[in-house]
Amino acid sequence: LSIRLVPRWLKGPGVGPPDRLLFPTQMQYFRTNGGWQAIEVSNLGGEQAFRIEVDEEHPYDEWYDRVVDPGDTSLRSGATVTPLFSDHYEEMELERAIGRYFPSIPPETRAAAKYPMPGSADFWYQYGESVAQFRHAVQGFINVVEQLKNLGPLSDAPTETLRSLSQGRDQLRSLLSVSPDLGLETDGSFSLQWGFSSLLAIFGLSILQDLAGGKSIRQCKRPRCRKIFVTAQHNRDYCKNTCRWAEEKARQRRS
Repeated sequence: LSIRLVPRWLKGPGVGPPDRLLFPTQMQYFRTNGGWQAIEVSNLGGEQAFRIEVDEEHPYDEWYDRVVDPGDTSLRSGATVTPLFSDHYEEMELERAIGRYFPSIPPETRAAAKYPMPGSADFWYQYGESVAQFRHAVQGFINVVEQLKNLGPLSDAPTETLRSLSQGRDQLRSLLSVSPDLGLETDGSFSLQWGFSSLLAIFGLSILQDLAGGKSIRQCKRPRCRKIFVTAQHNRDYCKNTCRWAEEKARQRRS
């Protein structure tokens, strides 16, 4: 939701002459409905204002853009995140929150790295996820969808099954960071578009539209398959005809 980089000695946003003054200045990124936005924040006044005057003791080239000592500013680095499939807010150190997604940055420098703004070309050029993390996210999404299986009348469902259904719905909601947008086409007309914060958010909205549109989630009854599938036929038992035919042949052999 937000990223606050390590403060550095800079002139500060909107600060003019004298150039000899440097202030602790922090780049912050915030996720909004229209995408990520950046803002620079500096300690420019008040009781907790910090600054250095560039002189022979503090040469400009040595101090400009240098990382600020934590005791020289009230600005603190870190990130506000929501863990996957959760709507709880959590504060994390930069290296834990986003550093692991920048493999080109050495681990020992990730706490003070100059991370590019999310969504920018430089960000995507450097960004990377491990295959294991990607697989974990996909499997987690499958588990969420599985909990939303059609149960029939809720009055007949066991308590544990209802609890699982409620948990799946809450987890799906946590993915739905979707924003409507007004697109402009080449012929001058407008169109409805959607902005998503992640690939899982796209999948989440797809499932929401299916369920709200009358479709249901079922699990294939073939023991060797058991795949989760979406269907508009509430009495459909198999994910595809291959499974249905295989089960029919199996019943014929048993009889």
